[in-house]
Amino acid sequence: MARRPSPEKINHPLRLLREALSEMGEKYPITQAELSQITGIPLNTIKALEQNQRPLSDDVRVKIALATGAVWDARKRRWVCGLQLDGLSPLSTQGSLNVPDKPFTREFFLKFREQHSRRPEDADAQEMLLMMRMMALLQKVSDQDWHRVFFEIQRLVDRCAEECGVEALKNLGMLSLLIQRYELLIELLEPVAKKVDALQEKKPRAR
Repeated sequence: MARRPSPEKINHPLRLLREALSEMGEKYPITQAELSQITGIPLNTIKALEQNQRPLSDDVRVKIALATGAVWDARKRRWVCGLQLDGLSPLSTQGSLNVPDKPFTREFFLKFREQHSRRPEDADAQEMLLMMRMMALLQKVSDQDWHRVFFEIQRLVDRCAEECGVEALKNLGMLSLLIQRYELLIELLEPVAKKVDALQEKKPRAR
């Protein structure tokens, strides 16, 4: 007969997550190998975490959130539905973020996985918004911080490309795509700029 896990291991966040993801409930949680396959976290890392040999780092919690929609609420010691079905925020139960106080369930996970297995309908708009935020950041940081911020963004892009097996980012093909996106953004913003200019012209000038 298999030994029953100690209370400490039973209450470990990853054990509780494996229970929540199981069709059979807390008595028959999914295996550590299955959790590894769902989240992309190495099996050895999951084993070390549940043995309390490693802390539940922010990187691990973000991977779990992006793969399942679950966020660990350390205060209440439970997993909650921290990611919205229609978006990718918030990622944490800390700070001023408003996290829904809704326990994480397998049903939520199945809906989350189905929805996030495809791009959203407004993917183009979200991509352009992200590009605008990066451009605004680079324009507003000090000259001293510019190189560090640029390097961090570049490193993040390279890491994501490597993890997703995207080789196009290594050549000029990606540069062409970015230019097209930028030109489309300018095209979309041009009518707005014209309206703003027209309104400015109609305002009475101070005497």
